[in-house]
Amino acid sequence: MKKNDIEYSNIDIQCIENYRFERKFLYEDQHLDDVISTEILLNPCLFKEIYSKRKVNNIYFDDSDFSSFKSNVAGIESRKKFRLRWYGNELGFIRDPTFEIKKKIGLLNKKFGYSFKSFQLDTRKLTYDQIYNFISDRITDRKLSLQFQLLSPSLFNSYERSYFISACGKYRITIDDQMTFWDPRIGYSEEFCSPKLVLELKYKPRDDDNANIITQSFNSRLTKNSKYVLGCELIY
Repeated sequence: MKKNDIEYSNIDIQCIENYRFERKFLYEDQHLDDVISTEILLNPCLFKEIYSKRKVNNIYFDDSDFSSFKSNVAGIESRKKFRLRWYGNELGFIRDPTFEIKKKIGLLNKKFGYSFKSFQLDTRKLTYDQIYNFISDRITDRKLSLQFQLLSPSLFNSYERSYFISACGKYRITIDDQMTFWDPRIGYSEEFCSPKLVLELKYKPRDDDNANIITQSFNSRLTKNSKYVLGCELIY
């Protein structure tokens, strides 16, 4: 592990392996199939697809000052992001959604998930406050409930995600495309789309020393790109 690559003072050394690196690379004006064939399938670490491509949906939450957004833009080392995530259709029957708190310290990330029962949700018919109440009523964890009281819906988004794993099994890559964003104040009546592709390389801290073997083959530079920040900038 490259100790000088990140400040670990805020993480108990015993807990570092519970986190993972998520290194992001942004591709503009490129087709998904081209990025997969050149950046992934020809990579020396021999990646292969492990899951079928699927749609990822999120409702992000932030406080009245947009602290999560601002801390990301400012590059604050320790920060949190709150979202409700599910897979499949963005409207209608929501199967096995999870409310996630994503904690980030430098380049290290860890997610805490709270599973919800499947439910029916049509945000086209729900108001901004009704969406908040709908989620709030389903939170049974007291600690999460207290945190959620300070939050409100700040962004809807969805994208298509492709999944790959290296031959050694230590490195995973996801590619997100067809990114679409909606303003929760007006629902799905107006959408904002981004043509960008986001490639994320994910792995445990103990495997950081060899990660450059993978990244040096990428035709894109490391970025701190956040889909939440991108969506907020498009909408607000």
